[in-house]
Amino acid sequence: MKKKKNAMEQKLFWQYFLLVIPGFIIFTIGLIIPMFMALRYSFTSWDGMSAEKVSVGLQNYIDLF
Repeated sequence: MKKKKNAMEQKLFWQYFLLVIPGFIIFTIGLIIPMFMALRYSFTSWDGMSAEKVSVGLQNYIDLF
């Protein structure tokens, strides 16, 4: 009887896993990736249009404070 319970638990695990994956992908694409891109751009002097991105390091944060 113990083996059947393990098989059932494993099946439920994979069902839950497959239900969570689409939400996690949307969360990653919609929030995590843009957050890291913004962090990366905060260390540059870029107007958002030109191809040239000049790295200024922490100077943007120093100017902010």
